[in-house]
Amino acid sequence: RFEGTQRTATAVEDILEAARNGTVDTLFCLERADVWGRFDLTTGEVIQVDSPAENTFSLINEAAVQVFLQGGKVYFLKDSEMPYGGSGMNALLRF
Repeated sequence: RFEGTQRTATAVEDILEAARNGTVDTLFCLERADVWGRFDLTTGEVIQVDSPAENTFSLINEAAVQVFLQGGKVYFLKDSEMPYGGSGMNALLRF
């Protein structure tokens, strides 16, 4: 219903920015998946890395925490249940 509209996001950077701003209504996370990197809550800067390294963490977990703290819903789903494939996270935005 919302596919291809401005009410959805699948890019890690877009989702983290929306989570930081409190505009994610629902976050869908792929079970057992991780996207590693750093996220600066102050500036919104996102740096992704290929594997865990010093001073990096799960960006999926960070997004989930931020969405939850902002009153959004978070679901961890199997790949076949994800609204849009090919991404570790999908977000439905409030506005």
